[in-house]
Order: sequence, then structure tokens, then C-alpha cells
Amino acid sequence: MLMASVLLGGCEQSELAPDSLTLGTSFPELSVSTLQGEPISLNARLQDKVVLLNLWATWCPPCRKELPSLEKLEQILKEHAFAVVGLSIDHDVDLVQEYLSDQGVTYNNYVDIDGLEANEKLGIVAYPHTFLIDKNGRLIARYVGEQVWHTRTMVDQITQEINKLE
Repeated sequence: MLMASVLLGGCEQSELAPDSLTLGTSFPELSVSTLQGEPISLNARLQDKVVLLNLWATWCPPCRKELPSLEKLEQILKEHAFAVVGLSIDHDVDLVQEYLSDQGVTYNNYVDIDGLEANEKLGIVAYPHTFLIDKNGRLIARYVGEQVWHTRTMVDQITQEINKLE
């Protein structure tokens, strides 16, 4: 899986927990911070809508490259019960804030300092790593490596999940 992730344009992180997430199961509870440094439960922000949760880092070129596509997807589907949510695994919240501002990213982002929650609870082995989560908090799909999110195929797949809500 790691080799496939790297070949797909992912950034490797070593010595991580094995992957334990299964499609259709509840997404694990994550304790992270807002960009203002306030601790929150991320899962509370993921309720009652379809969420595309993107784990990324400023040090990861493929992560940085896909942020504009995630922003476009958020804009395309903004009238629906859908949200793009970013979760940076950087160690410097100020750097994350500055980078997002410079790139014009407007969707909600949070920080998992040094990826501690992602490592322990999600077993992430490469970045970017993205999860599609339904309104009930169940994992629908996962994507490893850089994606082009605003394609018709991706928009249609996500819209099908949204339509299950409306």
C-alpha cells in the first residue's frame, strides 16, 4: 500500500500504525485543534452532511497541489449538505494559517499537531489521504494520494451520497 501511495503522488510518513479502518464503519473520534489553537472534537463538525475529510501537510507537495481542486469542489457543492474539511498534520499552526490564506482556501481546516491522532486512530501511511464520510459518520470511501476533486466523476459520486440525505 505504501508503494502504491508513493507512486500515486503521496508523501510518505514512516513508523505508523497499521490501517484499521473499514468501509461502512463509524469514523473514529478525533481530537484536534482549530486554527486558533482551541481543542475540538472533529466528529462534532462532521454531522448531518456528507464530508470529504482531507489530511494534508504544508511539507507535502501533492497535498499542496490538490488544495485548489478541493476548494473548487467545495464551491461546486456549497448549496448541498456537503463540506470539504481539511486536517493538517503540521506542527506549526501559524504556518498552516498563513499557507491557507496565501492559497485562498476558504473551507474549514483544523490541525492535528504532528499527525498524532491520524497516526494512532487512522493508521495513515501516506499523504494526502482523504475520507468520504456519510451524514451518519460512516466511512464511505477513502483516497490515497493526490486527486483532482472537481471532475465530473468525483462530483457525481459525492452528489449521489448527498442525494441520500435530501
